[in-house]
Amino acid sequence: MFAAADSLRREPEKLHSNQFAVLIAPTRALRFRASDRAVGQAWPDVELQWGFRREGRSFLALVEPPSALVEQLGLRPDGSAQFSEAKIDNVRSRDLLVELLTKTLRALAVSRGLSWCHQKRELHFPQTEAVERLSFVLPGGKGTHVKAWGERSFWRPGASTRYRYALAPELGFASFGDSDLRMTVRVHVRISDDNGKLEKDTIAFSRRKRLSASWYNDEWFKRLLAVAQFLAGGASTIDVLSGTESVVRIGVAPLAYDAPFGVNEEQLKDFAALRQEAIEMQLDDQDGDEAAEEEVADNA
Repeated sequence: MFAAADSLRREPEKLHSNQFAVLIAPTRALRFRASDRAVGQAWPDVELQWGFRREGRSFLALVEPPSALVEQLGLRPDGSAQFSEAKIDNVRSRDLLVELLTKTLRALAVSRGLSWCHQKRELHFPQTEAVERLSFVLPGGKGTHVKAWGERSFWRPGASTRYRYALAPELGFASFGDSDLRMTVRVHVRISDDNGKLEKDTIAFSRRKRLSASWYNDEWFKRLLAVAQFLAGGASTIDVLSGTESVVRIGVAPLAYDAPFGVNEEQLKDFAALRQEAIEMQLDDQDGDEAAEEEVADNA
């Protein structure tokens, strides 16, 4: 199936990406050394409070550790290393910078209220009233909101079930040359049962696909904006502080590009309806397979 030629508009259109400019980047990594108290720590829990790279008792980080971790690990300053160097501790400086930025932003996200799933290794919005609705501003200046999580019913003849969904942002960084750093945001959907337990992959896939069947570019873009502005805490930039100094600053406006042609959305409505119908048919087949699988499991 091919779209008709008039699905294109002979007018330029602005295309927004999922990348955000890093306005202030750190120039050095701070070194810390831990005492004997660091032996046997539950490192995954520590990493949710502070972004670092560890080799034995030596730590590299972008910011000072929280005071609670200083006491818990017996941390003391041990100098610094410049990212202008080709390598730091046998790691390419640019790779180390991207790693520390990613871990530092994850710790910031957790401090803002996101949860971390060790099983899936992903951030997600917890099902609390504080983050149920994310307010944000569109590029044109209009304020709106999306839901960060919710509950839905999954209907099957005689076996309707409820499930929960939550936005699960994947945060990362990309380096383009020596001076161009960008934060990348990808928004996924986490599926659990009505008790909050993760669903099996096959079940989660069908729930997720049905939930987001009508989410086109505009819907995903809104959730992208909502996540970025949530991380900024209501400010115009995402700032990571070391003391009172901002060592990382990221804009919350996604990078945009001008395309020579635009898309005629009116001409795509029929294709959207066909896409929805095809998804529903596919999901109906999957639902039958899922029900048969559950019946076999019950009789095992």
